[in-house]
Amino acid sequence: MRELFCWQGALPGVMGGTLKEMPKVPGNILGNVLVAVLVAVMLAGCGEQRSMEDDIAAIHEVMAQRKQAIEARDLEQFAAVLSPSYQDTGIRRQDVLDYMAALFQQYDEISYSYRKTRPDVKMNTARVIHTVKYSVNGGEKVAQVRETLIFRWQDGRWYIASGIALGVL
Repeated sequence: MRELFCWQGALPGVMGGTLKEMPKVPGNILGNVLVAVLVAVMLAGCGEQRSMEDDIAAIHEVMAQRKQAIEARDLEQFAAVLSPSYQDTGIRRQDVLDYMAALFQQYDEISYSYRKTRPDVKMNTARVIHTVKYSVNGGEKVAQVRETLIFRWQDGRWYIASGIALGVL
C-alpha cells in the first residue's frame, strides 16, 4: 500500500503525517461541473440568432423610418427610432426630441436625404458613417453634415443610440 505525505492543514481534518491513497474519482468532477456551468451561462446569453444580412436590413429600415419621420414632421415616429437610453456626449434622448420638435414647428417642409452606407455590425452594436442633407421650405435653407450613428440591439430590435447631428439648421 502506497502512502502519501500530507502537509499540515493541506487536507481538512488531517494534521500531517501520512495518509493512505484516496479512492480514485472518475474524471475531474469539479472540472466537468465548471464546464457545464460556463456552457449554460454562454447559451443563456445567446438568445435568438440573427444573421448579418438581417441586421443590416433592419438598420437600413430604422434609417428609412427616421427619414419618413423627419419629412412627415412626426415626432412620435421619430421617437420610435431612438433608443430609450440614447446618450451622446451629454446629449440625452429628450434633448434630441426637443430639438426635432422645434425644427418641426419652425419649418413647414423638411426634406431629408442620406447616403446609404453599409453598417459596421459587431454583435449588438452597429456604426453607420454617412452624410445627411436637410433642405427646408423648398430649398430656402440647405445644410449638409457627416454623422456617425451608433445603433444598439435592444428589446428585440435596432435603435439609434447616439450620433444624431443637432444644430445643423
